Amino acid sequence: SSLCERMTRSKAEGLVRELGAKTASSVSRLTTYVVVGRAAGSKAQKAKTLGVKVLDEGHFRRLIDSNEGEHLAQP
Repeated sequence: SSLCERMTRSKAEGLVRELGAKTASSVSRLTTYVVVGRAAGSKAQKAKTLGVKVLDEGHFRRLIDSNEGEHLAQP
């Protein structure tokens, strides 16, 4: 899905990996978060159906910037 207005997808993926988490191009029941932009599409809908937490850019940035970002890599 389209990601952030102020951050490229590759930058966001790099930040997630730096915190020890993995990124994926698909959504499954094993996915922890899905980050969506304004034009959230089928991946956001699938995440909701599977009960995966959907984050907008603001929530994603706060998670990354907070101490909780350290928990991205934990199941």
